[in-house]
Amino acid sequence: MNHVTIPFATLLFVLFAGCSSPTDKPESPVSSLAELQARMSELTALHGEVRLHAHTEADDSEFFRWGNLDWSAPTDFVLALREDSTGAFAGLYALRGTSLAHIRADSMQTREEVDPYGDPIPNHFTQMLVPAMLRDTAWFAAWSQDSTLETRVEDGAFWVTIHGVYDSTDTDYHRETHARETWVFDAWTGVPLRHRDVWYRGDLAYGRDLTVAFDWESVNVDAVRLAVADWAAPVWSASPPPPPAISGEDGEDGGEGDGGDDDWFENAMAALPAIGAAAPPLRGVNLEGDPVALADHIGELVYLDFWYIGCGPCMQALPHLAQLQEKYGEQGFSVVAANPQQTAPVIQRYLNRRGLSVPQLVLDSVPKSDWPIAAYPTWFLLDRAGRVVERNMGFGGEESVAYLDSLVQANL
Repeated sequence: MNHVTIPFATLLFVLFAGCSSPTDKPESPVSSLAELQARMSELTALHGEVRLHAHTEADDSEFFRWGNLDWSAPTDFVLALREDSTGAFAGLYALRGTSLAHIRADSMQTREEVDPYGDPIPNHFTQMLVPAMLRDTAWFAAWSQDSTLETRVEDGAFWVTIHGVYDSTDTDYHRETHARETWVFDAWTGVPLRHRDVWYRGDLAYGRDLTVAFDWESVNVDAVRLAVADWAAPVWSASPPPPPAISGEDGEDGGEGDGGDDDWFENAMAALPAIGAAAPPLRGVNLEGDPVALADHIGELVYLDFWYIGCGPCMQALPHLAQLQEKYGEQGFSVVAANPQQTAPVIQRYLNRRGLSVPQLVLDSVPKSDWPIAAYPTWFLLDRAGRVVERNMGFGGEESVAYLDSLVQANL
């Protein structure tokens, strides 16, 4: 993967090729998924605006993006995103077959070979393309095999709704877990109009409601074509990539970072407070809003965990941290969960929903000079004198639980 910096103005150009005109209306609307996919296969070029809105109730967060989308051929897309609140350029994605180019707002570019319908395409990009993916019958059949499918025609629109089906014998099964995706298409042309993805993980008390709306300016007319110029940047302009997330898949949002080289983990670990060193100061408030500090726990064995609501492994670890606190709390052990992302009321509501009690250190931000956290969760075990005994990043389920339990026992 190449990361290079060039002026943004040299990246984009617009070609105008003819005037827009409406396509001929078919004789009848589609009435089945097969007819919809056939009608969509006749779409050769679309240009318009797309808007995405995501709401996460668990942490009271909202996400807005809008941009111009060009779609030609089955897997050729160019999406120029902007921040909805400011209109500032937020990034451009160009997918040509299996080659994905990404230009960030700071003009950094990456190019890589990808699965057009899967990772590592960013979720917001994928969500904006999902309606187009339905015309790939093989992909759609494989994707929907563990779901129930409903279709209907209503007011000139063709609706496709998929409900997730869950195995009650799975270890992560929860009766409140659910998922539903809905697509709305123009029943005459097969053009996608809206997409909604609603899901909830009962075991994590976390979910999302995401809506994508399309407003097409031209259909089957090469009126506008947005492209990314090929270029070669000098070696001196190359910049190191950001660290990857290890906090899990989005659906349970990942942590910070979006890719990296092979030694990012070693570099990130080397930057953290060293084993044997005194833990730097860390101050915030507890769930009641009272000032608290890491130093308040001198004399205790402390498990310090940097986490936030939306980080999948962070949320998966919480019940186990609560169990550690309950099991060893009377022996001078304390869990301190440091959250720099959410407010105390939001965290309290989330913990209440899950029936958990985990001591919190709510931060305005992470003091990067003392605590250079590269990914979430990042955790430290501190001895009774406040020195680092062990540290690591990530959470690996039952293996991590067994390891942490033995680590705490060995240091009490």
